[in-house]
Amino acid sequence: MYSTVDSVIPPTQTRTTHRKLSFRRATTPCQRSAKRPAGLEVRPLLRSAARGVDRLAAEVGEIDVLVNNAGQAVWAPTEEMKVSDYDAMFAGNVRAPFFLVAAFAPTMAAKGSGSVINIGSMAGSLGLATGAAYGATKAALASLTRGWTAEYSGRGVRFNTVAPGPVYTRPEARDLFDALAETTAMKRAAEPAEVAEVVAFLVSAKAGYVTGATVAVDGGRTAI
Repeated sequence: MYSTVDSVIPPTQTRTTHRKLSFRRATTPCQRSAKRPAGLEVRPLLRSAARGVDRLAAEVGEIDVLVNNAGQAVWAPTEEMKVSDYDAMFAGNVRAPFFLVAAFAPTMAAKGSGSVINIGSMAGSLGLATGAAYGATKAALASLTRGWTAEYSGRGVRFNTVAPGPVYTRPEARDLFDALAETTAMKRAAEPAEVAEVVAFLVSAKAGYVTGATVAVDGGRTAI
């Protein structure tokens, strides 16, 4: 699955000259052919990202920016968590970004530049009831950001995590997001574009000295 935040990031990036690609898990033909922002290429990708990713990287060629955003969230009491849901979250939220970076970061490093953004969550640094497994995947993703910074930033590739709080990603769930918003310092949820603007800054030359950071876009939730 992917969120509305993902669909907002590409149009924000059209202000730059980057080639824009979105790697998504193929679902139904209708979803695959849905209206897309101009200039955005969409490539289906297995959620595990371990099979076929090298072939995909060869087809795509050189890229400047990779945003690891597509993922899955299942909230459930620990004793009720299904093994299949647990495995799916780690496949989509940890394994997929790992193998995408393995495929694309070496070519970025070879040319001496590139930016990778991992979309995390406030759940990666907070204890949230029924969110232990999901939070663990996002904490793991932030750890990968730090590890990749040590591995690649000396060769010009920057890695950062953007960690949103509650975001209005589904109109039908606005009441839920309003409830979550009350837990933030600002007492409101974010609009997807507010997260996308932070991503746009981090991949730009203005953030050329920013790497290894986790940027909270959570209305102060993790500060209180």
